[in-house]
Amino acid sequence: MNLYVLSLSAFLIITAFRLFFAASLNLTPDEAYYWVWSEHPALSYFDHPPMVSYLIKSSTWLFGNHPWSVRLPALLMGVGSTLLVYALGREIFKSKNAGLLSAAILNSLLIFSAGMVIITPDTPQMFFWLLTLYFSCLAVHENKTAHWILTGASLGFGLLSKYTMILFLPGFFLFLLLTPQVRQTLFSWKPWTALLMALLIFTPVILWNYQHDWISFLFQLRHGTDSRESPGLRYLFEFLGSQAGIFSPLIFAGFFWALWKGFKIGRKKELYPFALLFWSVFPVFGFFIYESLHTKIEANWAGFAQSGSIILLGGFLNQRIRDRDEYSRIIPLTVVMISLSLILTVLVHLQPYFKWIPLSVERDRTNDLIGWDKLSSIKTRFPDTASLPVLTTSHTLVGEASFYLQNPSVYQWGAPHRITDLTQANPLPARGSTFLLMTYDDDRFSDEVKALFSRITPLADIPVYYPKQNSGQLIRTYHFFKGDHFLGLPLRTNG
Repeated sequence: MNLYVLSLSAFLIITAFRLFFAASLNLTPDEAYYWVWSEHPALSYFDHPPMVSYLIKSSTWLFGNHPWSVRLPALLMGVGSTLLVYALGREIFKSKNAGLLSAAILNSLLIFSAGMVIITPDTPQMFFWLLTLYFSCLAVHENKTAHWILTGASLGFGLLSKYTMILFLPGFFLFLLLTPQVRQTLFSWKPWTALLMALLIFTPVILWNYQHDWISFLFQLRHGTDSRESPGLRYLFEFLGSQAGIFSPLIFAGFFWALWKGFKIGRKKELYPFALLFWSVFPVFGFFIYESLHTKIEANWAGFAQSGSIILLGGFLNQRIRDRDEYSRIIPLTVVMISLSLILTVLVHLQPYFKWIPLSVERDRTNDLIGWDKLSSIKTRFPDTASLPVLTTSHTLVGEASFYLQNPSVYQWGAPHRITDLTQANPLPARGSTFLLMTYDDDRFSDEVKALFSRITPLADIPVYYPKQNSGQLIRTYHFFKGDHFLGLPLRTNG
């Protein structure tokens, strides 16, 4: 069978399985929270820029509110990312097989496959990072105005996805500055026009932050870089270990080999696209390495930066495979490398269904994908609660309760910057109203919340088990209460 037909068939089968996963699993708390955003369109939000909410709204407007329709944009952008990796590998290495191998590596990775099933800001950022890389490669090579404008546009849409998209700029600047073949580009008006285009597209987020005292910019800056801890090398080793986990150890090790080769080859005349890939990775990964010496870095934060490494690894492995002296050694290594990554990815995808990996309830993150639909049983047991406003303890619980209770009046307490906070309710539930209060596990309502009502009485505890039987493993327990006679919001002083 033709290699391209075989590759396409395999990709379609994998994509079909991902669609099944997307449809059969509950929304994670973060996904449900982003869905709440989509129900409250805005120029931006406290936590992130607005792209993820726009994508979700476009899909649910067309297909209704279902887990699969919330996640459909992630699946489509994953397909787009695969095509971009293939195109970049094919063009830079002048080989279709290099593009196919890069795409195969990409689709074997746990972090990428999860991003095609679960919708978060990381998914559109990955797509627009690759799109910016693709157009910038064309722009530098052909110096056409259209390519520069498209580079700026894709960078702007990436900034609308996640703030860390800004890290594309230092690497690209260093590439232009340190690569003699393209250094003169810095003195052209075209790249600066591209930057202006990106800023224009990003203007709504700047405007929203200006209107809200720059709270989102400050929150993300402190969230990612502000720490007074002195953890030594602990967070560094945790970060490197997490990267080996989401990319698989062999592929992660292969990235360093591929980056070193890309750096050396990129210094040769007419081979500067290799330097572009290197500089798209090295400064970003170096930034997160530096930050891990001061604060904890989550595994997904740096995942997008390895896009160039994936292309370089696929291309260089393909070159070795074409070398008859290397063929017998590299083919088994490549098969083992991709197979181990794929096995890890499959095991994690099946974990919510079969729990094959023996993890405690607290450490098994796939539990976030199950049991939230059981929230709706409160309406079955107590039909009179269906129309009550709901108050919870966190923004993520607001998302799950909003989606699975299909209740537009769900709030939290204690986060006034978030649109989900009760203080942001418009209109505010009337004094004297009855609320349905909800927590889970060990969460408890604060004294401030208790003071909002004349009386709070327990209503029901609803456990979630895996398997879905009382004899199974307890995943979490929802606690419902009735809050009688809402007293209104307390007056806040400036002192």
